[in-house]
Amino acid sequence: MIDASVIVKAFVGGDAAEACVAILESVIGHGGVSHAPGVIYYKVAGALRRYEMRAGYATMRDDIATLEDLALTTVPARELLLPAVEIAHRHAIGMSDAFYVALSERLRIPLITVDRRLVAACA
Repeated sequence: MIDASVIVKAFVGGDAAEACVAILESVIGHGGVSHAPGVIYYKVAGALRRYEMRAGYATMRDDIATLEDLALTTVPARELLLPAVEIAHRHAIGMSDAFYVALSERLRIPLITVDRRLVAACA
């Protein structure tokens, strides 16, 4: 299971970009599927828009089209709301991140992220 940080890094580059592209290709390329909370689309689009406004990032529309084509099985945020609230309080993390952790726990699969703050908070 991947979070938005992996997709964003794969699209915009920077630290760990090559690893993120490889993760995308291995996790959801070649006919594979990854699970994600429904907030993933909001998180990725929001991050890409911030890059577009601050850094002149010019491929947002193309990357959003790619995002739409990724083989993601999403779970509605409503289904994860109560566990996410508990996780947010337990780990002192934001709600968006808590949705990823809640789904990871529900499915008993690892969460792949490049968000160092999230890793540190949940370690």
